[in-house]
Amino acid sequence: MAVVVKECSYVMVHVPDFVRYGSKPIRDIEVSGGHGGDLEKAVYAHVRDFGAAVAYPPNQVFIGNLHPDKLHEIPQPWYEHLVEGASRYGRFGEIMPEIEFYGWMKIADDFDLVWLTPEFVEQVRAALKDTPFLDEKDLKKLGAGVERGKILDKAEKDAALPLYFEGAMVGCVRRD
Repeated sequence: MAVVVKECSYVMVHVPDFVRYGSKPIRDIEVSGGHGGDLEKAVYAHVRDFGAAVAYPPNQVFIGNLHPDKLHEIPQPWYEHLVEGASRYGRFGEIMPEIEFYGWMKIADDFDLVWLTPEFVEQVRAALKDTPFLDEKDLKKLGAGVERGKILDKAEKDAALPLYFEGAMVGCVRRD
């Protein structure tokens, strides 16, 4: 029997709190005061929000809501000429917000490497409750969360990667 791919879709994830983990930002932020320092604040002052990411014309092309040739009609820079009424969903895929991405990471985590605080798990659960690709069994994989103190301890002592949402630490990814 031959295997046939019948459908596929794209996903573009808007994860502004991951900017800090880029090759250059992670080095520069660390030497200039770390989390909460002036450089980190300056970097995040220039990060666009989810609505701007959705309305950015090339992103609308990526998910199939805008024909590539339409970009020639939109003045540059495109971040100053956003698409009015843009949708995060398109015929080729979607643009996913950060909170949903964290939920998908946790649901896919079969080794309990992703720890999220109980409060954040509830926010994630609420954000994912209407997702057509997930059922109750999937949402149960979010669990109850891990107490914040344990997450902080893991990040400080065991070099777990802190996870942030809207600037606040909401979890970590363990390295063990």
